Order: sequence, then C-alpha cells, then structure tokens
Amino acid sequence: MKMFISLKSKTVLCLLLAVLFVLMSGFLFVSAKGEGANAKTLNDRALFIKRLGVDVVKSAESRKEVQIPLQFSDVYKRYNNLQKTAGYDLSLYKGETAVLYSYPAKDAPEFRVNLLCYKDRVIGGDMSSAKLSGKMVALKSEEMKKCLN
Repeated sequence: MKMFISLKSKTVLCLLLAVLFVLMSGFLFVSAKGEGANAKTLNDRALFIKRLGVDVVKSAESRKEVQIPLQFSDVYKRYNNLQKTAGYDLSLYKGETAVLYSYPAKDAPEFRVNLLCYKDRVIGGDMSSAKLSGKMVALKSEEMKKCLN
C-alpha cells in the first residue's frame, strides 16, 4: 500500500511539474512578445535612441503604421536576421500591425533611425542611409556609432 501511495504521489508531482512547465512556456512567450523598451512617448523613443549613442531630431519624427507579414519574403527574412543580431525577432509579431517611427540623426542627417513598435514597446528597428549605396545597421550602439564617424 505504501508503494502505491508513493507512486501516486510521484505521478501527481510529475503532472504538476508538467502543468507548471506548460504555464511557464506560455508566460515566457507572452512576455517575450511584450518585452522591449518603452516607446509610448516621443521622449521615451528619443531617450532609447540616445542610449544607443545617437541624437535625433525629435521635431522631424515621422510615424507610419505597418503590417508585419504573415509570410516573410526573402527581403523580410534578411531584415529579421538583422533584427535578431540586436536581440529582436519580428517573427513573434507576424500578422500584427506595428508603428514605424523614423528620425533623422542630428549629426548625420543622411541617416535615419527607425523604431518598430508594438503596443508602445520597441520590437525592432534599424539605422539606415537614404543613399542608394547606403547601409543599414541593427539597433546596436557600436554599429550605429560607426556610421556616424
């Protein structure tokens, strides 16, 4: 009888651990989708960019709603790979509508800093040159600073 109770207790414990694992996995997915710097206000976004080492012209902010596609084209896959180098992953937001904020860099107006935001949180972005031969870099301070030098 004692062995039966012991096995039953172990089974219950295993089931509880399995349920806990499933709940935690769901929580991690939801929190991963909600993570990112606060981007609710213009000052929040400008401060985030400043922490990356770039001053922007806040008064020249542009705002555009964008749909993150359900299926990524090759171009979008490459863009998402760039995002992943900075710790973002747009595949978590497939099919969602996000807001793209764009600002010219103060010290290098040919460069624009672009923030992709979802529910007032930064979920990605880049710094890019409008020139045809220009480049695009991830939201990483060391890469962004190289562009400005």
